[in-house]
Amino acid sequence: MIAFGSSMTSPEAYERFAKPGIMRVAEPDSEVYPYQAAGSIFRSYNLMLEQAGAHEDLEALVLVHQDAEIVDAEFCAKVREALSDPEVGLVGCVGAVDAGSIAWWEGSVSGGSAVYRYGDVGGGDMPAVAWGGNGASRDVSTGEVETLDGFIMVLSPWAVRNLRFDESLGQLYGHDFDFCRQVRAAG
Repeated sequence: MIAFGSSMTSPEAYERFAKPGIMRVAEPDSEVYPYQAAGSIFRSYNLMLEQAGAHEDLEALVLVHQDAEIVDAEFCAKVREALSDPEVGLVGCVGAVDAGSIAWWEGSVSGGSAVYRYGDVGGGDMPAVAWGGNGASRDVSTGEVETLDGFIMVLSPWAVRNLRFDESLGQLYGHDFDFCRQVRAAG
């Protein structure tokens, strides 16, 4: 069973973006946890980990930002394939190596076909791997990274049951970088 969770500070954003994407790819047995922010995104995510971790048949927990939309109809199959390696604890769409802080984009960025859409200044689309970093190529590529952009994070059952987001870090930023460091430290 693949579970999905989203922490909301704006239910309108969730309804517009995350929910349609989750409903597009959710399977009949999927659990969906749309939580109004419980103090911080870190707290909400930890509550979702508790709920999802109680399912013996858990295959993955997908944490989706309220303003991110999953559009790939093959998403669940790709999640299962990526997590079929027992050494993989966490999967995402965009990540980096050699990022020394929560500014992951300052590392060597790689990612799939994620697109950032923005509504400011007339709006538009920008490939997620086309910005930031140390001048390295921003070609779409996949592979092992040290940290992820937390807009979509797919946690293995082991990560769900054994790790937690550090609620002392603040309200919103850094949860992804810290969680990735925990996964890497655990091997």
